Amino acid sequence: MDRKKIIFTTILGNIFEAYDLLVFGLMINYLKILFLPDYEGITLSLLGFLLFSVGYAARPVGAYFLGKIGDEQSRKKSITYSILLLTISTFCIGLLPTYSSIGIFSTIILTILRLIQHFSVSIELIGGSLFLIESFPENQRYLVNSFMFSSSYIGAILGLVVILIINYMLDSTAILNWGWRIPFLLSLPLGLITAYLRIKLSESPQFIKFKKNSLSNNKDKTLSMKEILSNKKIDLVYVTGIFVSFSISLYISLIYIPNILQASSLFANSQAYIITITNYFMIFIFTVIFGYLAKNNNNIGTKILKFSLVSTIWLAVPIYLLLNSMNITGMLLAQIISSILLSMQASTTLATIVNNFEFNTKYSFLNLGLNFSMAIFGGSAPFVIAYLSQIIHPLAPAFYIAITALFTLGCIKKTLNNKITCSY
Repeated sequence: MDRKKIIFTTILGNIFEAYDLLVFGLMINYLKILFLPDYEGITLSLLGFLLFSVGYAARPVGAYFLGKIGDEQSRKKSITYSILLLTISTFCIGLLPTYSSIGIFSTIILTILRLIQHFSVSIELIGGSLFLIESFPENQRYLVNSFMFSSSYIGAILGLVVILIINYMLDSTAILNWGWRIPFLLSLPLGLITAYLRIKLSESPQFIKFKKNSLSNNKDKTLSMKEILSNKKIDLVYVTGIFVSFSISLYISLIYIPNILQASSLFANSQAYIITITNYFMIFIFTVIFGYLAKNNNNIGTKILKFSLVSTIWLAVPIYLLLNSMNITGMLLAQIISSILLSMQASTTLATIVNNFEFNTKYSFLNLGLNFSMAIFGGSAPFVIAYLSQIIHPLAPAFYIAITALFTLGCIKKTLNNKITCSY
């Protein structure tokens, strides 16, 4: 298959994933009113972020089961199942009766659908990236990895544009009555088209070669979850730690900062959306640029990754002070700096450490690491940041970001110095 078609079809699923998850995050101000009507004030705000975060509990489970399919059967089959499950669950959210119709059952069903959403997307980012890396020459791995990670922001822009149009055409009453359903219902045609294109994909060349070679020497056996947790738990901690800083930074940029801008009296809702769209586009561009800079030199990729983490540690407090300065210039500057640092991580993290894992289990093990990170740190980031700033201390989130970046830096250094086999 033509390589351009491989890239397009693979990243299309990631675009769709980002669209679905961002739509939920940016509609949370309406959803919490519709599905959590008995609360108000800070409690409602925190429960809204918790409603957003709860689905992440299913990510490690999805990473394990869909990851095993990817390792044992087919990379293509795994990412196709992922997009089908995501399409169905997101479409069903758009059909869901609200609290006023069926009471607490609406909140319970919404929570279940969120769990299914996150079960399904658990392998999308790593699975798609590995599929691309295995379909292209070794010296292209940073570049194709950057395509996959940057495509999240195309999906985010798409989601923002849809929500911006809804906010422009409908008033708050109409959105609460029926308009909130539109972005979720749009997922059906988008998802079905993506699934069809993925079915037409060929398997990655490296996976085909590995399966042929492994038939004779039984090297394609993967680990059960019990074996991973009992025999490889330290390795799993390192792999999870590799993605912690990225996970937190990703969801701060996708969800937390846009909500801060919307809540600020300095910006109208439409202005906040336009600023966020511009920021997402900037992250997309910088992620591809950094991937291109590292495409022929692995050492450059490693240096970019380490520089971004060290800078995050040292700049966390200044960035957070600017973000909460209630000064337009300061808030925008904070957004620009944090976006560049996130772009550095997005373009290099997976490509830097991917060859330190055995082929027969890297798909499931790396997916588990990312999704434990997403479940514990990433998806909870908007809730944790809001809680720390409102309940503990206004600067507490900055120290949280700095400490977790230091942890990630240590895990990356450890992984690069020791090959993780994840096998027998």
